[in-house]
Amino acid sequence: MRLFAIIRVILWPIDRGLALLAFVGVCAYRRWISPRKGFKCAHGALTGEPSCSDVALRAFRATTFSRAIPIIRAQFARCRQTYAAHSHDLFDTANAHLRQFAALAAVGVFACEPCMGDGDDKKKKQGPLDHAPVPIRVVIEQQEPAEHQPPLEGQDRA
Repeated sequence: MRLFAIIRVILWPIDRGLALLAFVGVCAYRRWISPRKGFKCAHGALTGEPSCSDVALRAFRATTFSRAIPIIRAQFARCRQTYAAHSHDLFDTANAHLRQFAALAAVGVFACEPCMGDGDDKKKKQGPLDHAPVPIRVVIEQQEPAEHQPPLEGQDRA
């Protein structure tokens, strides 16, 4: 037991140095990578509790590398459980948002009235930000099936 304590005292600077190096790595991740991916971890976003990187920073700052790793692994497990419990909610919300746009597409096309080119020179000279967009509903007519269309000129009815 005494030998283990001696080895631990000797290796403590290395273990602490690894923790500080990992702390810098997590800081770099949060500074350059996380903003570009555009989202937070599932546990932090859905529960309002600290994110995985928050927990990692606290663990690496407060303890040695060997003691921080179990804390971070437990946080990753909580994050996976949160994602598994709420992933269907995330997809349902995203799909509902996309269905709104699909409903608009089924109704017709929306455009700015001055941009439609109705022949008025004053309106054509306006820039895209010089007027307020006016929604215009364009109804798309469906063609009848071929069997109900009248024959073209010169064709006999069969």
